[in-house]
Amino acid sequence: MVAFAGAGDGPFIDKITELAWKAVKEAASFDEACAAIESSIKATHDEYGRIFQPGSLPYAELVYGVKMQGKSGLFTARGALVKEKSEYDSVGTGYYMANFLAGRMHYTDLSQAQCLILAAYVLYQCKEYVDGCGGESHIVALNEKGGSSTFGPGYSDAITGQLEYTDRA
Repeated sequence: MVAFAGAGDGPFIDKITELAWKAVKEAASFDEACAAIESSIKATHDEYGRIFQPGSLPYAELVYGVKMQGKSGLFTARGALVKEKSEYDSVGTGYYMANFLAGRMHYTDLSQAQCLILAAYVLYQCKEYVDGCGGESHIVALNEKGGSSTFGPGYSDAITGQLEYTDRA
């Protein structure tokens, strides 16, 4: 399982994730999957970097999770630079606030339900207080026991309504 989120130039993010998804589909192991995605991200930046004028390559930031064979990893790609993260990370205009909130509230023993509420809270705070943050929100969870869960805008909006009420209190 792989889940991608991005910030920056939308069409370029779509292209990067499309090619990374194609590259990872044939992976036979967790390590191979992680290496295939990283290689694809670097190759895409290299290819399009030769097409665009110097300095005008669209910018893309990604945060993505990989789960396979009982192993999981979280990664951030800023341009072609890929780095594994230990617990959480965010990208985009609100990443300072998102990482600040996650740093204060996240710990490794949170349940999936608690993580979903925390994710919705971080999204709510960033949309509320960081200029340029907004739009439709989707939350994806890569489950420890296999499978994934996608929570679309309706779920995020419902939690946000509860958080707005609680935040005022």
